[in-house]
Amino acid sequence: MNITKKSFSIVTGATGGLGKAISDSILNKEGNLLFVARDLQKINSYVDTVEQSKRPLLFNIQSDLSKEEDLQNTEKLIIEIIRNNNDIKEVFLFNNASIIDPISLIKDVNFKDISNALVLNIAAAYTLTSTLIRLKLNKPSLKIYIINISSGVSLNAVKGWSAYCISKAGLNMLSKCIAIENETEDIFSLSINPGAIDTGMQEKIRNADSLSIPATKKFETMYNEGKLQKPNDVADKLFKILASNDFSNGDFIDFNKIN
Repeated sequence: MNITKKSFSIVTGATGGLGKAISDSILNKEGNLLFVARDLQKINSYVDTVEQSKRPLLFNIQSDLSKEEDLQNTEKLIIEIIRNNNDIKEVFLFNNASIIDPISLIKDVNFKDISNALVLNIAAAYTLTSTLIRLKLNKPSLKIYIINISSGVSLNAVKGWSAYCISKAGLNMLSKCIAIENETEDIFSLSINPGAIDTGMQEKIRNADSLSIPATKKFETMYNEGKLQKPNDVADKLFKILASNDFSNGDFIDFNKIN
């Protein structure tokens, strides 16, 4: 499972720490890339850093995947790119976009907050996955790989992170459902726990109320001791794992258990 010139990758949440690192790796491997993010300024800044020789490989769209219209526009662009490029033989979808908000106890969370989190963290990933599976009906030779960026909290509840825990657990089950529904097809899914990474999300966690959210203290300590991983190192590990093919369809892989 390797990125090649005949592959097309979609990375959501592409301007964030891990999303950007994954995108960098794809372009370095000369794979075609759709860079999906909601901050236009950050998108433009990223495009400016890409070498001229690699810019033909790069597509981008400003899209807030928690909004139905933006999500639909992203689906349309994906379909258009794949249908108009006969050289594309395989598609990688990296469902990376997510928010940790609301960082709050369940009793303090309202309907709007939980809805925003679940739509972006799980419903958008589900929808883009569904789009690719339907697209394969008209292009049977296409191979599809769904990489869901999950978390350790998908298995272990953390006080104050209920929305995030629930949505990441949903991604794990999405991977399993994709696998069981497509046992004889060239459609593969995988969930990964990348571990604690030095990103903007981590900074948000460290700024949370440590009295009501005990996990904040843990990550403050990791940050102060330099134990948070660098996004590029995590992306490198991800692509080494994908290249190894040492896993089964629908698996959950915990990077903390891999050297």
